[in-house]
This record gives sequence, structure tokens and C-alpha cells, in this order.
Amino acid sequence: MDDLLRGALDLHVHTAPDLVPRSVSDLEMTRRARRAGMAGFVIKSHHAPTADRATLCAALVAGVRVVGSITLNHYVGGLNPCAAEGAARSGARVVWLPTTDAANEAGILAGWPAGQPLPPYLQVKQDLLNKGRLPPAISVTGDDGGLTRGAQEVIEVVRDYGLTLCTGHLGWPEMCILVPAARRAGIEKIVITHPESPSIGLTPEQQAWLAAQGTYFERCYAYSGSSQVIDAEARAVRATGVARNVLSSDLGRVDAPVPDVGLALFIREFARRGFTEDELRRMTAVTPRALVE
Repeated sequence: MDDLLRGALDLHVHTAPDLVPRSVSDLEMTRRARRAGMAGFVIKSHHAPTADRATLCAALVAGVRVVGSITLNHYVGGLNPCAAEGAARSGARVVWLPTTDAANEAGILAGWPAGQPLPPYLQVKQDLLNKGRLPPAISVTGDDGGLTRGAQEVIEVVRDYGLTLCTGHLGWPEMCILVPAARRAGIEKIVITHPESPSIGLTPEQQAWLAAQGTYFERCYAYSGSSQVIDAEARAVRATGVARNVLSSDLGRVDAPVPDVGLALFIREFARRGFTEDELRRMTAVTPRALVE
């Protein structure tokens, strides 16, 4: 694998077991990471905490840091501080705010183009909707324009354990309330999750405002489907600063490269756009590893 993977830590990897098919299992990904010389990766699931799985993989494969996380969707009770606390005590280092259950994506199924297949994670959501078991979308803000009590308590857990807070699939209206509140609460590690994704689509001006708040940005290969998108990501990295950006794969889909291969491809694309080896290592190794300490 590409030498630029040496020392890299992928903040966003979807592995099996999961509710949908995945291209690689936890253990297989751990072995692949070791062969590639990676420092490690974060196991991301939309549906379940992953700290226990991470601990087992790290015990079975020496020399690789496998990091657990939790995503605060309905499967763990939404904005549930007890779930976040349990994940932290189990060794998780990353808390993702709602993704598929976020208010920002409340209308995604109704607006999905006719005849276009749903991604597997949205098919799970559609199945719940068809069964009448899909709860209302989760918002981090209330009618008063401030954070909900649940969001406030989750922020306290993140602060108390020194975790990284990722914005998940929140949209701009919630981000611009959440981020300053989290910063005031003392959280230093806030990552804006794939700002280029269609349901988020942050403008350069919005990203500049977030950068001024001290956030990091996670650019994901999974959303880089064309050279034009990667061009836009590269411009956004330059505008917000290499030190405030990380490159991740967000892979695990069965119809895409396995995560380590995808991350290497992503690195090569940024190298073609003039990013130096030191800059790439900063975004794939130095900063991601600091975020999960």
C-alpha cells in the first residue's frame, strides 16, 4: 500500500458486524491497517457503540490502535448522556452527533429521487418507516433557539472525558448554535463531519466561520465522487488551513474500495493538487492521532 499510509489514522471507518453489509470486518480491517503501516482507525457505526469491538481487535492484532466511538442515533436513545458516558468508560474516544436520524435529514426519504436506489443505511431507515417504528428526527436545538437538555448533557460528558465531538449529519442551522456552545463548555476537539456531503453542503463562508470558532474539518473520500468535488475540497482545505483538516475514508460500502485503499487513493488525489508530503501527513497522521488521544 502507499507509503503515505504509514502512521495514518483513519477517523471514519465502517466495518462489519453492522446492520448493513460491509466490505471488511473489524478484525480484517485491523490486519489490513497493520500491513499498510497505519497507526490505526476509528470504528464508526450508525447503530451501535464500538468500543468493545475496538478493544478486542487491538488485543488480537498488536501495533494498531483501534478506536471505539458512539453515534447518538435512535438506536442508543438519541442524545443520551448515559450512552455517551458508557461509551467513554468503555474506552471510546469519539462521539458522533446524530447522523441518519438527524433533523437535517428528516426529509431525505421523501425527497429521494424516484428509481435511484437507497444507500444501505437509508434502507434501514426506510424499513423502520414502513413498519411504523421510525421515531421523530433528532434535533440538538429546541424551540427557544438553544441547545436541548440532552445535547447540553452530552457536551458535558464529552468535556469531562476529553473526547472528540463530531457533528455527524447536522446541518448549518444547528451547527452555528452547537459549536459556540460546545466551545464555551470547554470542548477543544470539534470535527465538522464531511461538510461536502449533499445533505450538509456547507458554503465557503460557513466553513470560514466554523474555522474561526476553532473547529476541525473531516474531508471524506466517500463523498469525493468526481474531480470537481476533490478540487472543491482542496480549495476548502487551503482556505481553512491544513492544520484544521483531516482526510478520512468514510468507507466500508461493498461497492467501494476497502477503507485503506480508499484513503490511499484520496491522499494521491491531494498530492496531485499540490499538497506536500508534510501537509498530507499532518492531515492523515498527526492531527487525527491527536484528536483521539
